[in-house]
Amino acid sequence: MGHVGVISAIMDHCPDSDELLDAKGRNFLHVAAQEGQRPVVWFICRTISKHNSMKNARDNDGNTPLHLAIDSGNELVVKQLMQDKEGSINIFNKKGLTLQDLSAIATFNDNAISPTFQVNNVHLITINAPNLFSCP
Repeated sequence: MGHVGVISAIMDHCPDSDELLDAKGRNFLHVAAQEGQRPVVWFICRTISKHNSMKNARDNDGNTPLHLAIDSGNELVVKQLMQDKEGSINIFNKKGLTLQDLSAIATFNDNAISPTFQVNNVHLITINAPNLFSCP
């Protein structure tokens, strides 16, 4: 993962590439967000195409790429995804949690996280924890 040129070529030549999923129901933006692949996330967020649906796509657990980025503690990836106007912060996963819920859980669990959500323009969140859901 992380080869923007390859991903660009796949997107150009395969109109349904946003529907390519792994066994967990994740598209390549899910994987890039979870693994902290900033160049891939940046490319997808900046590419105006019919592939915008992958930004809010839910995996088998109902998680969007943004849910996974927050869960993984990838601060810069979270910021990139939050700045994208197509991304939604109000999507529930199968546990019934939104991004705001995940932030509240991380705060409750004493992880250093300072969420700031702005609905109409830019969405920002700051994470200062290597893994938001690790137990002591």
